[in-house]
Amino acid sequence: MADFTDILYGIDRGAATITINRPDVRNSLTTHTYEEIHAALDLANADPAVGVVILTGAGEISFASGEDLKVANTLTVDRYTKYLQANVAARARMFTLDKPVIGRINGAAVGGAMSLACNCDLLVAVDTARFGQTEIRVGMVGGIDHFLTVGRARLAEIMLLGKIFTAQEALALGIVNRVVPREQLDDAVREYVGEILAKSPTSVALTKRMLAFVHQASGWNSARAFQFEMVVQAFQSEDRPEGMSAFIDKRPARYKGRAQLEAGS
Repeated sequence: MADFTDILYGIDRGAATITINRPDVRNSLTTHTYEEIHAALDLANADPAVGVVILTGAGEISFASGEDLKVANTLTVDRYTKYLQANVAARARMFTLDKPVIGRINGAAVGGAMSLACNCDLLVAVDTARFGQTEIRVGMVGGIDHFLTVGRARLAEIMLLGKIFTAQEALALGIVNRVVPREQLDDAVREYVGEILAKSPTSVALTKRMLAFVHQASGWNSARAFQFEMVVQAFQSEDRPEGMSAFIDKRPARYKGRAQLEAGS
């Protein structure tokens, strides 16, 4: 079995659990973390003893969080592009996996973490979890992994306002399947595991492939490729370093466009 540094990988009763294990930095997702998630997904898919994959985070504060802004704000475009490539590849692998991926959302799933979570087939969230595509708050562009789940109006609200919302709101939007108290989280996940393992592995794999095809037929691959371009453009803009620096410094951002508008008012 591979030696991982950013994740934990284990198998129990037919389920492989991938745990993002960086609790000291709120399980932030680096290029290396995404690469390890991808490798663990490949391991699980090739293992006949595994019928389901569980993806979760260490601790009780965060399922995961996006790239550390202090690090991201120092990256070259080439290094950030490599980060995005690892990010997209891991998320895409979750769709092409023949085995269902259950997201055990043990805490906050904001920014890149929400994008990662939305690529799970089923999501069980603790009732204290929080969600949000907050990238626009720091001069960046967020993921669109939930575009088939919510209507256009709510999608625009999530993407353009960058608000944080509760697990209960995520349930109402159809982003998560179940919301439970923390003491019931593992039992709820295990209930889904048991139901899937009771089904024909062949039928489960073929159903997963069908779901992946439907997603691709909806234009998902083209949308994700376009999103990639928009994220790179945002990263190269003058607003990105100002947005990230303002967030790090806990001050209002002074975006160039906004300053010009205020000067002319």
